[in-house]
Amino acid sequence: MTACCSSHIIHKFNELCQVRKLRIYGMTWQLRRCAVSVPSNIAEGHGRKSTAEFLRFLGIAQGSLCELQTQVEIAKNLGYLSSTTFEDLYEASREIERMQSSLVAKLQRGKVQRGKVAEWQSSKG
Repeated sequence: MTACCSSHIIHKFNELCQVRKLRIYGMTWQLRRCAVSVPSNIAEGHGRKSTAEFLRFLGIAQGSLCELQTQVEIAKNLGYLSSTTFEDLYEASREIERMQSSLVAKLQRGKVQRGKVAEWQSSKG
């Protein structure tokens, strides 16, 4: 997971949280929590002692990412997001999902070792 992609999506969600109607419905707290939870769980899992623990935290991060995507869809369906903003946010989250799924698959197959994850991530861009 590149830091650039994670920080981009957090920045975009912080912009989204400035939408007054979202604050009225209490969605801003939920959006921010999800957006920060994804990279936080990846980092925490990477700091654990085993690949199994890392995979468990990657699963938690995946759940937060799905929750985030749902919140964005709800905001769009309620008319609080333009189609352009929705597409930008959703595509950024899908890119993170693809990178994360690839990392999980490689860890499960033993194609990348835990100590080599940073090198593998750097090669992804």
